[in-house]
Amino acid sequence: MMLTESRKRWVIFGLLVVMVLAAAGCASGEPERLWLKTSSWSRAIHLGETRTVAPPPAVVSEDGKVHTVLFDLLDSEDPEADRERVYPWLITLEEDGRIENRVNLNVQIGTPEISRLVWDEDRFKLFWIDSYQLYLLEFDQYGQIDSEITRLSTEERIGSFDFSRNAEGNLILWYAGNRQKPGIYQLEFTGNGIEKSTIDREGVRVSLIQDQAGNLHATWARYPWGYGTLGWYYGYVPEGDVTQGEVEQIFSRGVSNAVRIEGPVIGLDQELVYVYWSETIVSGLDAGNRTTFYQAFPLGAPEQAAEPQLISVPRTDKIEPTFHTEDGLDTGPRISLEAGNFDRNAKVYREMAHVLEAEEKDFGHLLAESQKQELMGIKIQADEFPGYIEKIVINSFVNDDLVCEKCQELAGREFPVDEPIEKIPLPAEVCESEVGCRCMFGVKTGDIEKVARESRRKRLGLDD
Repeated sequence: MMLTESRKRWVIFGLLVVMVLAAAGCASGEPERLWLKTSSWSRAIHLGETRTVAPPPAVVSEDGKVHTVLFDLLDSEDPEADRERVYPWLITLEEDGRIENRVNLNVQIGTPEISRLVWDEDRFKLFWIDSYQLYLLEFDQYGQIDSEITRLSTEERIGSFDFSRNAEGNLILWYAGNRQKPGIYQLEFTGNGIEKSTIDREGVRVSLIQDQAGNLHATWARYPWGYGTLGWYYGYVPEGDVTQGEVEQIFSRGVSNAVRIEGPVIGLDQELVYVYWSETIVSGLDAGNRTTFYQAFPLGAPEQAAEPQLISVPRTDKIEPTFHTEDGLDTGPRISLEAGNFDRNAKVYREMAHVLEAEEKDFGHLLAESQKQELMGIKIQADEFPGYIEKIVINSFVNDDLVCEKCQELAGREFPVDEPIEKIPLPAEVCESEVGCRCMFGVKTGDIEKVARESRRKRLGLDD
């Protein structure tokens, strides 16, 4: 009994110490922080709830503040509330991420299927699609509405929209019908009102982006309902002036109801335009399989478009992500290849090298990485089957006129299977061929039958 009471006293004393330390921590100017040890992640704050499936729109104003619009009920707990109609809520964040203001715009609308927010001169423009119609609501940074809701579409059934600016700084919006009722139109917002023009009466799924020189790049589809031929189209609009624009088809393929195609979506860097899309099989034994492609060409030069390239998606999260900041899109931390699958990775790196070669960019580093993956795969095989691989050999097409002198010097060189990777030269790192290094790693094998017998005895537990 005395021991139990003593333990109680120590527990009480310990709790008092913890409370004192906690109070001291609260009194200090810098609160204790718990930092996540995962790259590319940070803490988040709860902004509210939105009843839309698509992500809420967001925009950064000139003062560096972030603004977004959520769509929710006035009282989510009211059982009599109309669940099909929502109120837009303007959320304003400080530069450090703290919520500055949350304002109900005091207007009820149908739940948007797609919504976009843009800051235009001294007010916000909120665009959204509801029941295949395109609407506009304008309000200032305090949530004060300037005018009534405007329906921008007429007889069209809207499926997508996007916006940019022209050389005069006017906001321009392209919207497209759906596959049943196609058509792409432009709205230009000027000081005198809204001017409408026709882009393509058969187009759907519009996507826009503006380059640093102010030129507009657009892509869209002609996607027939049911069976037929699908086509991607690219429009180059100097300074956003559609009267000077040029249009060219960049891709086509047959379509049916067995395949669902999403896209196209346009992107660009300082030199190239990229067009992305995905294809999903919806029936048959392969139902659910999805592949994603991209096509690239120089700005304003679709006639130089390369063949569509497959985008691979990683199937593992067991390797560390790294930052990719070379030429092209700055994608940040990413994982591109499956750890341990060296044969596959070697092929992927070689395919990536061919893409850069077609774009007339340096690709030697990718060929070197492909050779390194081959080398690592050989070493794994040697560890799994001792005695099977005796030597690692550099193979080269010595009789080929396109093989450089340095690769010919390395051809046929042999290395012990336990030689450290960093001591084995990668031919692609020194290759001077105009068409790129064509060397590959091979092996010199030992007594295959002996290795097979020993492997079988080990598998059956007969080693002794």
